[in-house]
Amino acid sequence: MFAEWIYTKIICFIGLSKLRKNSSTFAKLNLKANEAGIMVVHLPTGSIAGKITYQTSLDEIYDVHILPGKTRPNIMNTIRPDYKEGVTTPNSTYWAKKK
Repeated sequence: MFAEWIYTKIICFIGLSKLRKNSSTFAKLNLKANEAGIMVVHLPTGSIAGKITYQTSLDEIYDVHILPGKTRPNIMNTIRPDYKEGVTTPNSTYWAKKK
């Protein structure tokens, strides 16, 4: 499991990636956890404060960023037409009303 991390003074966000099956570097490691996601660690206590695990749709996390002031960020793709209904401004995100 590869980890990319970013931290604040209180919490740390850790991006987790699945090991590549053909990796010569990590192939010999016997790791029980092999999952992609984001783990949130409370730094003063070292406890896990939260975790997002991607079961099937994602294998690698390349980067983790904190988005200040954003309460509901979204990840959109062009597979479904929903992405055409979102409008983003520097301070807000809006969704078009369906008629």
